[in-house]
Amino acid sequence: MLKNLVLGVTAAAIAWGLAAPAANAEGQWQRIENQPNCEVWNADPSPGETVTWTGRCLDGLAEAEGELVWRYLADGIVVEGIYVGALKGGKTEGRGIF
Repeated sequence: MLKNLVLGVTAAAIAWGLAAPAANAEGQWQRIENQPNCEVWNADPSPGETVTWTGRCLDGLAEAEGELVWRYLADGIVVEGIYVGALKGGKTEGRGIF
């Protein structure tokens, strides 16, 4: 029964888009949910993490001023981190507020 519960939860997570690619110690590029042809650098990915961006995208990477919102589940609770500032080439640039 426990195996079926785990499989059901895993299937639900995939269906809801909570499953993320395996992370490595050096970070990874991550697709932006609300701009699917745009990516941002995630230096410390968490399982199931998603990201949205209000700024523009240049050559497939987040660029300029905007708001970056990271979301992931921790102990069944949605955790949200917000960065307001500039991105250049998909990475933070200059000053910003997290």
